Amino acid sequence: MPGDRASNCKGMMKAIAVKQDKKGWSVKHKCKKCGHSIWNMLAEDDNWDKVIALSLNPVDPSLL
Repeated sequence: MPGDRASNCKGMMKAIAVKQDKKGWSVKHKCKKCGHSIWNMLAEDDNWDKVIALSLNPVDPSLL
């Protein structure tokens, strides 16, 4: 089931930012329905072409 399991609305999540830190790579997702946002760690089987494309977009510093 798509959406953040911790969110009550179960809305679709959209990837809005990417970052790398000492823990690894993470993507920030924001709910299209309620606005809830969360960072999620990336896995080896994630689509790295999409991660790279997302990383080329400017990020609003308030998201980080």
